[in-house]
Amino acid sequence: MIKKMAKWFFFSNFFMGTIGLALSVETTIQLHLLIDHRWLYYLWLCPSIVLFYMLAYLPSCENPKYGNERSVWYYVNRRTVYLSFTLCLLLAIIGFTRLLAYGVSWPFLLTLSLTAIMSILYYDHLPMLSRYNLRKPGWTKCLTIGIVWANTVTLLPLFLAHAYSTVDIGLITWCYVKNFMFFTITAILFDVKDYEEDFNQNLKTLVVRIGYRNLLGKVIIPLVLLGIFSLIAFSYYMNYRWTSILMNLIPYVALLYTACGLYRSRSIFYYLILIDGLLLLKAICGIIAASQ
Repeated sequence: MIKKMAKWFFFSNFFMGTIGLALSVETTIQLHLLIDHRWLYYLWLCPSIVLFYMLAYLPSCENPKYGNERSVWYYVNRRTVYLSFTLCLLLAIIGFTRLLAYGVSWPFLLTLSLTAIMSILYYDHLPMLSRYNLRKPGWTKCLTIGIVWANTVTLLPLFLAHAYSTVDIGLITWCYVKNFMFFTITAILFDVKDYEEDFNQNLKTLVVRIGYRNLLGKVIIPLVLLGIFSLIAFSYYMNYRWTSILMNLIPYVALLYTACGLYRSRSIFYYLILIDGLLLLKAICGIIAASQ
């Protein structure tokens, strides 16, 4: 029973909805935002993130890839998947319509619209938009994930709180770049799992183009070290406590350690729990650091 619930939670991407909630709370605390009707915002945000990731595997409910454990799970449990999808869709609609009723700013709607367009173009379920698909070039795949997530958990809470003119622009920029980089790196690491499938489909992701060892030495490690350096420099500029700096460094050290161990074959649960779990770790550490 526990194993079935765990598969439902991770395979249906409710874990990603939880991560989105945690990262939004992190941004709210770091930027000292006061969001009116925040629970309506969370009611819309979490199921919307679940829907975004669930869409990728929804076709597997009718046409599974039998070599893919997650795809087969969607086919076997398609009734549960359709029910979860419908419930999330209803919650997202209710939350968003209520938010609109209370009023939202035009920067919020503009950012949401651009993010939604990028999300739609990320998948190839609509044949008329296939020429604009953001996954096909390969190198844009991870960048798209990074931008969509950074917009969602950084800019949307900021604009919803109507605080874009009162919060320090340097702090906003740092939060956005930090989230963008962290999501982009974890998306790159996730591509290691799909190496063979992407290679066979001629999808030129970074790991397909340059191989795992070059990816680790020329991309992942330099980006993580750059993130650590920028974190320390910005923390020094903002006069943060050393305990807050150390707390914010934990996710970067964990990210580097995890990346160095991906040369071994891993199960899908390893990627869903450990790599996506790095995002939850980042949110928790950021909340604790900002609360000190």
